[in-house]
Order: sequence, then C-alpha cells, then structure tokens
Amino acid sequence: MNGMDTPPRNIVVILSDQWRWDALSCARQGSTASTPFTDQLAAEGCRFINACSPSPSCIPARACFATGRTPVRAGRCGYVESQPWPYRHTWMSRLREHGHQTIGIGKTHFHPMRARLGFEELRLYEAMQRDPGVASDYHQWLREVSGGTVQDVALQGFPNSWVPRPWTHRRDWHCTEWMTREAITQLERRDPTRPFALYVGYHRPHPPMDPPQDIYERFLAVEDPGPRIGDHCERSPEVATGASNGPRTCLRADDLRRARAAYFASIAHVDEQIGQLHWYLHRTGLLRDTWIVVTSDHGEFLGDHHRWHKFSLHRDSAGIPLIIRPPEGEARGITCRTPVDLSDLGTTLCRWAGTDLPDADGRDLTELVHGAEDPARIIHGEHAHFSGNEHALRDRRWTYIWDSVTGEERLFDRDADAHEGHDLSGKQPAELARWREHLAARLADRPEGFVVNGALRSGSCSESVSAAIRSGRDPLDAAAPA
Repeated sequence: MNGMDTPPRNIVVILSDQWRWDALSCARQGSTASTPFTDQLAAEGCRFINACSPSPSCIPARACFATGRTPVRAGRCGYVESQPWPYRHTWMSRLREHGHQTIGIGKTHFHPMRARLGFEELRLYEAMQRDPGVASDYHQWLREVSGGTVQDVALQGFPNSWVPRPWTHRRDWHCTEWMTREAITQLERRDPTRPFALYVGYHRPHPPMDPPQDIYERFLAVEDPGPRIGDHCERSPEVATGASNGPRTCLRADDLRRARAAYFASIAHVDEQIGQLHWYLHRTGLLRDTWIVVTSDHGEFLGDHHRWHKFSLHRDSAGIPLIIRPPEGEARGITCRTPVDLSDLGTTLCRWAGTDLPDADGRDLTELVHGAEDPARIIHGEHAHFSGNEHALRDRRWTYIWDSVTGEERLFDRDADAHEGHDLSGKQPAELARWREHLAARLADRPEGFVVNGALRSGSCSESVSAAIRSGRDPLDAAAPA
C-alpha cells in the first residue's frame, strides 16, 4: 500500500532543530534521553536508524527538506544567511496545488522571514530577527500576554550558547508550548472538506538551552555517562567561564553536566508536546487517516569528541532521528537500516498526496516504512564550513568522510562503533580505497575540481551558496547563470 493507491490523507510533519540521532530512549544508545511519546510513534510505525542530514546546518538542510534535492542542486552546500529562497517547487507548494490545506507553525528559516513557499497558513517563530520591521508571531504574542515583561532567551544574546538558561516563567508562555497550541488551533479551524498537511517546526533543542525549570532539574539529577571521545580527536583549550558557542570548546565538568542536562531536558519538553499533538489527533479521530513524521534538520555534538554544535558529517552532527507513523493498521514497530536523508521526505510526502515533486532527487520511503530494505543504497552528504569542506558517504554499515580542503580521511564501521569513535582509515586500506572510488565517481562531474584523472584531489571547496540563489533564481532554472 502507498500514497498513490488511496485518496490523499492528512499529513503531520514535526521537524525539530538540532536533535541528534541517538537522543531517543528507544534508540538505547546509552544517552539520558527520555522520549516516551516519540517512542510510542516509533512503536506504531517505522524508525530509520541510519537517517542523516544531507548538509548539517539549518539553512542547507531545510532547503534539501523543502525541495527534495541534494545540497548542490538546491544551491546550498553550507550555511549562509539572508539569501533568497526562490524555489519553483517545494513539497508544501505541490501539496497545496493538489488539494491539501498546508499549515506552517514555528521555525522555517526561509528568507525573507515571512516567505511561505506553499504554506497557506503560517504562524511563525524565528529565533533570529533579521528582517527589520518584521517580527515572528510568537514574539508579538509574548509581548502582548506578558505586557513586555518576558522575553525569549534567544533574543537575549544566547542563540547558540551552551550556557543553560532555564525557563522560570509560565510554562505555557514558552515558545515550544506556543507552537503546539497554535498547531492545534489551526487544526480546529481547518477546512474539513480538504485533507491537511501540518508542519510544526520546533526550534528546540537548538540553543538557547532554556527548558522549563522543573524538567531541567529532573535531568540534573540523572546520572549522565558524559561525552564520548574518539581516537581521532584533538583537545581544545579548557574554557573556564563565558557564554561560549565555539565548535571546539572543552568545558569544565560542572559546566558540561549542566549543558548536557539542559539539552536532554529540551528534548523531553519537545517530546511532551509531540504527545499533546498525538493525543489531539487520537481524541478527534484524525489519527486513523494521518501520516506522522518526526525528524530534525541536523544533530548536535554535545561535547562528544570535544566538539559542539553541527557543521560536520560525523554521525553525532549529521545523524538525525526519523520516525514515520502511517495511518492506523498499516505498519508497526519496524526498524529500517537503509540509509536515508531529508531530501527523501519531499518526494515521500508528495507521493502520499497523490502527486510528485518536480526536480527532486530523493526517493519515496513508503515501501521502507512497510518493512522493505535497500541494502545497496549509499547516500552522500556535504557541508562547506569555516576553513573546511566535508563530504561523506554512508551505507548500512560504513561511514567515509573526506575533507576536500585538507585531504583528511576518516573511515568508521558503525556496526562495531555506532558513535564513530575509532577511525579505521589507517587500518582498512582495501575498504578505504573502495570508498575513495565511490566518492570520486559521485563527484566526478562537479565543477570545483574535486576529482582529477579519476582520483580525489584536495584543495577545493564547495560554493556555499550558488550564483543562482544570490541572483534570486532557482538553481535549476535554465536562465540562471552556471
């Protein structure tokens, strides 16, 4: 059974921000995560254990998610702000064209800030207010209900800090709970003659680390195994104080414990809200005919390997949760090992709506949701950041990472080393050569010169944002400059 065999069904997509792949209690990877409501969705559907971000930072990942394209064909191979989103086709626009009422709640990270890209209704949260004179709906609402006395922590200089700032105000004023209420309100106001496609973009657990005080205290009391440090790591200088947001920051033990507790508490808070949405769908009878997707745009190092935040193709940064719960009676408790990424979701969502997504690169995941596997599939990811440019290939077992600037290589066997702590590039020469050949074949036609005479060549970097995007054109527009 798939989306083309039945009338269009309702769709709920929950895209949290910076939720790492193993931060699910059902993942059983030794973290302190507590996610009972998301675990329930996994038990009622399919969990993809090898899901990844194709370009692990907010903007390029979301462009791939919206368009179903690879980073290079979406024109975004790295994080660059304030560039247009001129895409001719997104999964939201296609679903709206084919009869779905499309509703967007929360974070989008589009530019300009209130661009809709196919959302018929939009209730916006953005942590970074970059368009002068334009405010997100949440911040306008918070000013009104609090009389201007309460402010989002993200607007107080902590948008990427590891320093916890627990929320001590009314719980229902927190942005995470506001998004859930807005989602339910929009469903209550929906057109009952049309199927709906609801997107909920929770900003947390992305910093600021501001979970409600009671949840934070609960996680402070939990014994945390602490970060994992691989044999490929270089230790950064110790940082004693300060609201650091550096990607190589090493924290003192107490600071590290508090930061990690705040992160897992933020996930628990999001999980509670997922439970609220699930309960609303259940008690209204909508759950019987609704697809639910829970995922994230990228992961978070969280101190593992002496690193924080994202930007890397390492699993803790690029790996994401992905759970798909079909309408009732179609699949239950399936674990899929096939590697997938966010570009697959646009294709899949359109298929459920009985249409397609033009120019997409992703594959339809519906058969995998119902128990199929694709043992031959290999996915490619890339990200240009700071002074580096990583490319990665993944199959069901191996991860190969190559920095196209420095030429550094890493090879990991995830069956034996789920957290990619032991670099095998110097111990498995035949396996390393096989993956070099795979990547060279993938990059052979790229204009950056990643491949010369059939072999990988270091010293080149992906263009973070294409010339077409900068000019306001879709990168696939034939009139756009090459």
